[in-house]
Amino acid sequence: MSKTLFQVSHFEVKLFGVTIALGILFGLWLAVKEAKRRGLNTEQIQELVLYSALGGLLGARVAYILFYSPQYYLANPLAVFKIYEGGLSIHGGILGGLIVGAFFVRKKGLPFWKTADTLTPALILGQAIGRVGCDVFGKPMAGNWFWGVSLNGQLLHPVQIYESLLNFLLFFILWRKRRNLQYDGPLFTTYLWAFPVIRGVVELFRVNPQVFGFSVAHMLTAGFIVAALLLKIRLKEIPYKKDKKQPSKKKQPSKSQDRFWLELGSVVAGAVVSIIVYYGAY
Repeated sequence: MSKTLFQVSHFEVKLFGVTIALGILFGLWLAVKEAKRRGLNTEQIQELVLYSALGGLLGARVAYILFYSPQYYLANPLAVFKIYEGGLSIHGGILGGLIVGAFFVRKKGLPFWKTADTLTPALILGQAIGRVGCDVFGKPMAGNWFWGVSLNGQLLHPVQIYESLLNFLLFFILWRKRRNLQYDGPLFTTYLWAFPVIRGVVELFRVNPQVFGFSVAHMLTAGFIVAALLLKIRLKEIPYKKDKKQPSKKKQPSKSQDRFWLELGSVVAGAVVSIIVYYGAY
């Protein structure tokens, strides 16, 4: 179960709920910031983020029920609505958010790949923050490692923080890459294969149901990677029109270097705060 931060009467405020909310808020802020830079309608982007977040939550719940515990929910149908008890799949969340987001983009006439690239850094930043409060721990550690989390007499891998830190790293890479795009869609397709790789690595330290010797998450990860690579090949063939609001590539070395260290420092600070919050809670 997720850590309870505090309780008011019968209402409990869970760490996971708080970190998810913070992830959405920071993601929304960053998405609007990027939308302004790329000349997109910020009000539409705000709507898109909120609708996609709801679609992601629904997709995460449905995927968890279908792939991880179908028998339990068939026997206990009312438990489907008890999201506060846990049971969300990140792969389902990505698919749910993508489906709702694609529908919204089509309805509003937004450029799909440009919009996807605009939102991608915000998405992975939100995931990095949200993952900190996750209530699923890893396997017991083989040794008495100092970063392990003690739970029920066992020292467990803190897989939540593993994934969060790797997500912060991916965010930094995508954030730096966003100013030198050669075609529409590279940030999104990079995310589409890089995050599943991160998740695949983290899965090595978790205990999950297996099919033919592979975890469900690993099988879903393989599907995401194949789809991302096929999309990447296809998108390189489409002519790219540079944004009018994008800055010129001619930069003063000192300013570029200052920006690098400022951005790196901000990401490291976010990662450090996440570690403090995580170990402070557990």
